[in-house]
Amino acid sequence: YEICINAQPDFEFARKAHYELQKQHSPSVTGTFSYFSDNIRDRYGVGIAGWYEPSQYLALKAGYEFTKQTDSGGIATTGQLFYPSKGDVTMQKAFAEVSVPLRLLYMRLFGSVTGNMYSGTVNYGNPLYDTSLSYYSLNYGVGFWFTPPATGITLKVAYSHDDENDLSQSLKMKFRDAITYNMVEGMIDINFSEYNFPLSKRLFLYNILQYKMLSDSNTRLSSFNQLTIRVYRIPQWNMMFDVAGIYSYEDTKFNTYSSGDILLVPYWAPMGVSYYGPMVKVSQQVNNLLGGSLLYSIFFEYMYDSLDQRIMMPGISISQSWDKINLFAEYMYSNVTLPNSTTQKTYMSHDLKFGATGKFFSIYSPKGAGRKPVLFVSANPTLITPDGDGKDDFATLNLTAFDEKGIQQWWIEIFDEKGQKIQEYSLAGAVPANFRWDGTSRNNVLSPGGKYYVQLTIQNSAGEKFSSKKQEIALSTSKRAVALTPSYVKFSPNGDKIKDTVSFIIQATDKKNVDNWFITISSKNKIVKTIRGNDFIPYDVLWDGNDDSLKTVPDGEYSAVMTIKYDDGITVKSPVATVSVVTKATIDIKVEPNEIVPLQTTLRITPAFVGDVVQWQIRFMRDDGAVVKVINGAGMPPKVVSWDGTDDKGEPAVYNMQLQTQMEITDDAGNTAVSKKVPFMVGFLVKQEKGKRVVYMFNQNTIFKGQSDELTVNGVLILDQLAAKLAKMGGFTQVNIVAYTDAVGSKQSNMALSQKQAAVIADRLKNLPAEIKTVGAGAELHYIKDKPSKWDMRYEIELY
Repeated sequence: YEICINAQPDFEFARKAHYELQKQHSPSVTGTFSYFSDNIRDRYGVGIAGWYEPSQYLALKAGYEFTKQTDSGGIATTGQLFYPSKGDVTMQKAFAEVSVPLRLLYMRLFGSVTGNMYSGTVNYGNPLYDTSLSYYSLNYGVGFWFTPPATGITLKVAYSHDDENDLSQSLKMKFRDAITYNMVEGMIDINFSEYNFPLSKRLFLYNILQYKMLSDSNTRLSSFNQLTIRVYRIPQWNMMFDVAGIYSYEDTKFNTYSSGDILLVPYWAPMGVSYYGPMVKVSQQVNNLLGGSLLYSIFFEYMYDSLDQRIMMPGISISQSWDKINLFAEYMYSNVTLPNSTTQKTYMSHDLKFGATGKFFSIYSPKGAGRKPVLFVSANPTLITPDGDGKDDFATLNLTAFDEKGIQQWWIEIFDEKGQKIQEYSLAGAVPANFRWDGTSRNNVLSPGGKYYVQLTIQNSAGEKFSSKKQEIALSTSKRAVALTPSYVKFSPNGDKIKDTVSFIIQATDKKNVDNWFITISSKNKIVKTIRGNDFIPYDVLWDGNDDSLKTVPDGEYSAVMTIKYDDGITVKSPVATVSVVTKATIDIKVEPNEIVPLQTTLRITPAFVGDVVQWQIRFMRDDGAVVKVINGAGMPPKVVSWDGTDDKGEPAVYNMQLQTQMEITDDAGNTAVSKKVPFMVGFLVKQEKGKRVVYMFNQNTIFKGQSDELTVNGVLILDQLAAKLAKMGGFTQVNIVAYTDAVGSKQSNMALSQKQAAVIADRLKNLPAEIKTVGAGAELHYIKDKPSKWDMRYEIELY
């Protein structure tokens, strides 16, 4: 996309796509806080994590977490009650993850390393068993993600070595054992909307399977399976209603062992327990709330397990997003009615997590083009029939807007074919992700049939206004309607493989029961091309710019109309779609003055062109073709383009050298034209110092051949220009030539080379009416103090 933007800085689709990728892949930092509480324990934690993708081949993630847990009493789960005690545990975790995408295989490999540090105390109420201790563990994992295209499948396979640090950490402290495990994990997530069978657009399947091999010879198998059905959706409210069925299974094969004289089961150890039940969820995305977008979900699960436990879990998740900041919060409450065999009838827990993610990115702009906001409007569908039948009654406008200075206000304006504004919507704050137009104009009056154009305008905090390109929408007051949308407003069938053809995208409200159809393309009411078809209406129709005689049509404006005849005899026609054929563009430039000095005088380039230019570029080149500066622009070029002789860093690009400039333009039909190269001179740098004037001549690999005292052809020309300039300046009787080299050679060789080069320059200046002296200074003195640069190999001509 950056290549596209460099070539065409106002290419809205590329700018939008690049902006979306930046939001997805930009560096980010996330801070979190978590809290968990149940009948016997309290646990809270804080964490911070950073994510960075230095290239498309590598992504890095690292972070730190601090967790504190206290418990008072034995942990009761799956009907088992452990020996009562009081525990206090602190866990500190540092982690790092590396992932490498294999795009051709649709895979992403990952590896992680985690270091955990534990410390805590356990109080049994008996000094013989009370203890405090600390230890650390090193954990690691590898795996891959696989997402084959057009399947809706996401697959994960992973292996990890870890320790029981979350659910059973207090127990580990009690058993004085750091229990570790090796785990193999598989996960598959399927979105069936990629398939075509009944209800496929509403089904989602999620399955995960884990097998753990623990360091105390125990093993644990667990699986979780969820099938979700989207039972209802309200598009205008962005609201969805889901129902899911859940089945999970956990089983542990374990060995009991004793700690002192107390016989204990080792830790959280379900034995062949099955869970099953339904879940209902309501989700909604609310746009333009607090200047951003809010997404929330409310859910309720009811589970029953094979131990006769009944589990109710309501919860809510909320996420408020802006361009660079995302705030999120999750809460879940659990209420478990334990089996009658236990002394405690009810288990309850609260699980809370919230945090924020900040992203770091800026709008990409090509050098010389200036930063502009990202604005983009698209519509679906582009043909509407607002007759209240529930089909194509409105167009959904998908909006993208981002300005680094912040957006204070936005407008959606709708114009008719004459350019008259018929409707306007405006609000302060961030632009919503989508908006609806139901075909009405002001005063809620239905607009007549025809073509309409939607434009998004924003005003930033600096008071600047920017507008998107207009999106065309066709409106019909009939149930059956058809509209043509050309892929290009202008195209150039000249064989250069750039916009050589145009596609007419067909929007029809009824594509069934078609007898025949045809598209006529006319110029000045004369039909030049007819494209016909029967039964099936395609997505689009291609026109290569040829007439019915297979000859390329001349440049000009052409009108396309589609006619559809249905089996019942009804005929409908589309509104006129207009395209222009443009097969050439021209550009010429005028350059003045003939000579400039960087940062002292300015070069002015005046372009003369034919065509509606969408992008342009001016190049400044040396005689050997090396480019020293490029100026890019979008839209129509200004009347005069100026250059002060500097490079992209604002430093002088060259001195004492002839350059050539050339301008290239591309019009909106895809035609490219290049001007002739126009030469001009970048002059010598002259400084007035105490008691003397100094003329600087820089080698720049153009005056002498390599590390020698032999002049190049350009070197002879430059020295002749120097002699002419000195003669014109006058006012001196003595000339000192001080030659410097770079630091490539030895001190002795550099000194000898500088003396020889100074003598060669003196010989070319011998006709000046002044005494000439030469000095070879070697590489003793940098042009920029204490910093090597391209200017070190130079010749200072001192005039007294």
